[in-house]
Amino acid sequence: MKKKFVSLLLVACMLLSILPMGVVSAREGMVSGTGGESVTWELDLDSGELVISGTGPMENYDTETPPWYEYAENIKTVRITEGVTSVGAWAFTSMSEITAVDIAATVETIGALAFLDCTNLTTVSFKEGLKSIKAQSFENIAATVVSLPASVEFIESNAFSNCRNLQKFVVAEGNPYYYTDENGGLFYNMDGYLVMLQCPGAFEGVYHIPGEVSLIQAWAFSGCTKLTGVVLPEWLDTIDAYAFDNCSALTQLFIPESVYNIGHSIVANCGALLKILV
Repeated sequence: MKKKFVSLLLVACMLLSILPMGVVSAREGMVSGTGGESVTWELDLDSGELVISGTGPMENYDTETPPWYEYAENIKTVRITEGVTSVGAWAFTSMSEITAVDIAATVETIGALAFLDCTNLTTVSFKEGLKSIKAQSFENIAATVVSLPASVEFIESNAFSNCRNLQKFVVAEGNPYYYTDENGGLFYNMDGYLVMLQCPGAFEGVYHIPGEVSLIQAWAFSGCTKLTGVVLPEWLDTIDAYAFDNCSALTQLFIPESVYNIGHSIVANCGALLKILV
């Protein structure tokens, strides 16, 4: 009897060892596991909703694969609930079936590349409480409008680059750092030093940058394939690297006398560019 019990126990251990690490079948049609020290996840395979819940930060996945990645084709929506304080880096990179993300007010930081290349992601709901959006977090998504809460304090330069459906940014009233212009572009006020952070990827025609802007941030116009021209302000002093990367319809660029700092590859992949005037 004892030998039979030991044999059954060994079989059970072998079966457990071949299950995906950290994944438990809670009930039919559901899979779940952990995504941080006090964070769990549960995916409804039928509805396609992935729910991240718990307290504290999510894991960062820059050195490992997220545990839900093997179900990427099933994930249609992501809901991050109250208590979670961050979205992990690389957490949903290239999960192209995701169409909507709802992020709770307790989330303060969205990690680098978190939703990079989620090419069908059209709806992102940010809440008041969000403070930081890291590099390439939402690069190459399908959203047409990005609404930012008043609490946002820091957005890295290419967080929303190459979003070719993006028509405008909207910033909540009361945000002391970020604002938009009549073209829907996103700007940053750095103690009176004004920075152009991002042109909406769907902008078409000639972009007139407001006269008070002093710096064009790296990748600010990256992927604006319908941009035909840009009027730079006469107080501009810096154009950062890759500022006009992949602006495939841009034919010429006039750089005013005030500019003294130009980053590398500012017009990389601009196949229609005929001349740069200085």
